[in-house]
Amino acid sequence: MYPMRSVSVRRENAGRETTDLEAPDLEAKARTRDGETDHVFSATMLVPGWRVQERIAFHAQRQPDEIALVQGPVRLTYDQINARANRLARYFVSLGLRPAAPVGLCMRNGLVSMIACLAVLKAGGACVPLDPIMGPHWLAAFIIQAGIDVAIVDDHHALDLFEDAPRLNLLDYESISAAAELESDADFDIAWDTDSLALILPVSQVAGPRGVEMTHRALHHCCDLAHGLDFSAATVALQMVFAPQELAWFQNLSLLIAGGRLVFYGAIWPETAEIANLIRSETIDTSFLTPSLCGWLLDEDPSLFAPLERVVIGEQDLAPVPLAPIHLRILLRQLVKRGVKGATKGEIVLLYGPAEAPAALMTRLWHEDDADDVTRIVPEPLNNARVQLLDTRRRPCPDGVLGEICLGGEGLASGYRRDERLSQQSFIPDPAQPEDKLFRTGDYARRRLDGTFERLGRLDEKVILSGYRVELKAIERVLRAQKGVADAVCDYRRSRAYGESVIAFFVEASPGAINETRLLAALRRLLPPFMVPDFLRKLETLPLLPDGHPDRQALAALPMFAPSPKQRQPSFGMSKEFLRGALRRFGLGRVPEDKAISG
Repeated sequence: MYPMRSVSVRRENAGRETTDLEAPDLEAKARTRDGETDHVFSATMLVPGWRVQERIAFHAQRQPDEIALVQGPVRLTYDQINARANRLARYFVSLGLRPAAPVGLCMRNGLVSMIACLAVLKAGGACVPLDPIMGPHWLAAFIIQAGIDVAIVDDHHALDLFEDAPRLNLLDYESISAAAELESDADFDIAWDTDSLALILPVSQVAGPRGVEMTHRALHHCCDLAHGLDFSAATVALQMVFAPQELAWFQNLSLLIAGGRLVFYGAIWPETAEIANLIRSETIDTSFLTPSLCGWLLDEDPSLFAPLERVVIGEQDLAPVPLAPIHLRILLRQLVKRGVKGATKGEIVLLYGPAEAPAALMTRLWHEDDADDVTRIVPEPLNNARVQLLDTRRRPCPDGVLGEICLGGEGLASGYRRDERLSQQSFIPDPAQPEDKLFRTGDYARRRLDGTFERLGRLDEKVILSGYRVELKAIERVLRAQKGVADAVCDYRRSRAYGESVIAFFVEASPGAINETRLLAALRRLLPPFMVPDFLRKLETLPLLPDGHPDRQALAALPMFAPSPKQRQPSFGMSKEFLRGALRRFGLGRVPEDKAISG
């Protein structure tokens, strides 16, 4: 492993030593005076000026022995995770971690990543989740673009991911944890401004990987979902280890700052029996899921949802149908909320918000009748989020008129790291409050007379694959750069037979110029696994509109496989079981027993 680069650290109280920094008086900070009476804020109330790490330290003082994180046989209390984070934070500062310096966390979603996240925040750094599934080429491009010098890994096999980033300093989590054992575990927090950088979230854009910057204030507002989702110290939630980090990061922190318990399921191949046993043994009442994984679990075993009170389904864009109506009906039948006066129906929460404005809106579904109109959105803003429907001239749209959903509020990101042009295009002034910003989501809807929104999808080529945000144009750009490809267009489809699929239609520069096997191998090397097209289909010419742009409606009408009598859909044979497991791993759907998948 490489040593962390030594840099100077400037503090507001620079004349004092790191070890002499006083721990913040959390109990005093949680008090305010109204007349002659002191009021103590509850653990779930939003205190101005607080940050995520201070909220969790508050729970470590008030309920030190309560279980916070569970993963397999490991169970950690709030006092234990706070103490470990404090020791690591002191160790980072002793190595020279500079203010707001980005620190990559190449870790699977789990208790280790949560402790490392808290440690970086306490030390004044900015967390940068690096999902190993993104692959070496994508990660190297993002690390260069975001200017990351240091990354922490929890698996030695992850070292291969950074072969294309030789200047990156890597730290092994186990090694630095052992070295930090000599540090004090007392509460430790540098008094950085709440408007300093706290998080850089990697996202895919047409131009390549970009980082969404978020301050401590914005991160705190995004994660404070206690009131909207009824989270409390009694909440026990299930999270998947392989959940997309664009969603899981905020969901995990939201439960911890509410004082609840977070249980991670870490099997590579999800097994419904194991999940059902975990839900019962840990008395789990809430589950975080992506739409595709939720649909797959409902197909496999709907009964595992029976003990749950709430299922939170994260949405990064407004797909026309998040879940099939039959899936929503089955799920609502299974959810039963345990109450003092008897059992009442549970709820489905559709939590909407892109990485630039996460957890901004939610829609609650209680009754089976709610599943009949899956395009309906009941806009319930979270944490004072602002919602505007704007037309192409950035003016508010009246009822019934198509408009783009724009989000604002305290939980809005600052912009894209090192990309001022993209930031100006995506973050625009609020027509009602010009001093504030709105984020253009690219999702389109119209407001109905009853105040609800009707989701109409997107007008661009951005889709969600296995919970990850993907720009189809980014895949097309990589395809066109390959030797022998004259032009290429990608199409996204959803079907019960094949789940979520991306079909790449391409035109050869000359007859026989492309070897599809080699082309697919090149795409697997350059793209994350979930962005690699599921099917390749060669066309003589691409269908075009009069303006020269691809005719995507005509593409959608084309079959996945070429209608040639000599071409048949090859069977995977012995590899079919492996494919079924892979689909389970990413939540893409399931392989029907009577269907063969074509390569």
